Amino acid sequence: MKTNSQPPVIETASCPSEMDMITIQYDPGTYVNVTRENVVFLDWMPSFHISKFRRNSHSLADANLIQAMPSITPANTLFYTLDFQTNGEALVIIKTDKLPKPGQLLSICGQWDNDSNLGNYGVFHASHMAGK
Repeated sequence: MKTNSQPPVIETASCPSEMDMITIQYDPGTYVNVTRENVVFLDWMPSFHISKFRRNSHSLADANLIQAMPSITPANTLFYTLDFQTNGEALVIIKTDKLPKPGQLLSICGQWDNDSNLGNYGVFHASHMAGK
């Protein structure tokens, strides 16, 4: 596979100087939406009410990650992905309404979480899509 595969073509994009940029593949079925309690629906992948999300996050294997999950608020989406620019992992947290339709290569502006306890997860707090 390695010899026959080709890396994705990354278009030139930029972010404000105080922000970092990652380039990721955003695919269907790879994300979790955290939603307010007053929205009526059955909790099922990919969307969960905030109470169900917080309750289920207590079963994660890492205590540091468990402690970070209560800071996730409704109307956010989380997904674990690969940053094509650094070839490193990223746990992206972004407002759900900022995301386009899944199935796209995205360049996203934001900041890496500087909590040393979460360093292994590469938590990236995204704010918006990068400009071309």
